[in-house]
Amino acid sequence: ADVLSQLAQKKQLGHGAVLMCGSTEAKEQKEDFFDDIFSYSFSCHTYEMFAVESIFKAIMFEETFHLIHQNGWAVSYPDTFGLDSYTSSVVCRETARHQCTSPGYVHPENICPNGSMLAPGSPQASPLQGTCNDPDCDCVEFYRQAATAYMNWVGDLDFWYADHMPRNKADFVMMVSSELLSVMENPVYNQPQAPLSGVYTYTGMTGTNLVAPTLSPVKEDEPSSSPTLSSVKEDEPPSVEPFPSPKKKSKAPKSPNGKKEKK
Repeated sequence: ADVLSQLAQKKQLGHGAVLMCGSTEAKEQKEDFFDDIFSYSFSCHTYEMFAVESIFKAIMFEETFHLIHQNGWAVSYPDTFGLDSYTSSVVCRETARHQCTSPGYVHPENICPNGSMLAPGSPQASPLQGTCNDPDCDCVEFYRQAATAYMNWVGDLDFWYADHMPRNKADFVMMVSSELLSVMENPVYNQPQAPLSGVYTYTGMTGTNLVAPTLSPVKEDEPSSSPTLSSVKEDEPPSVEPFPSPKKKSKAPKSPNGKKEKK
């Protein structure tokens, strides 16, 4: 399965995914301009913690990880990373195994019955009551926490974890099932094995530079195609012919299984 082909736009309208990060909410809302270009757009939410580097970098990693999971791995390997139900994939079965257990997992938007945490091996039934109780939210959030714990990524970035979720590899390996651990270790799935440095070297690869188009000269006897000022009366302000507004989708972008992304 080619995960990259699911994520890349490949010069096809309505294909691939894009991540919009910005220092303000207004900048991130420009993701709307990509609605007709990509199949799905993600907002980083970095503007919420832009002043704290260790947090906004953690947020950027998390949203990138969600993008690759939902639009790449889940599509290419649905039996392993899929998000259709709590029983249809390895990742979602693992999420269900640890609902409301300690050590274990419960998303803070969901509610354990009576607020209780149970012993490992005796989870509450999924889905729980709450606003992140669909697999395409709950399983996605669980697996990001599983990944950074498995990578033993501690110290430099402030990743968020559910209250009873292991935060380092030793504790995570003690809790997790062999079914999920074998997936994370399997090179076929190319799961991250160690913290990312942020510095990457590409060997034998050539990038493509985007070059701005050159403007054709306008002859004196031909009208210009640029926006022009209309004739102005002394008592009226000048008006400019507007550029066309970008088109917007009539429906919000959907995840691979047809459900909206949980923010």
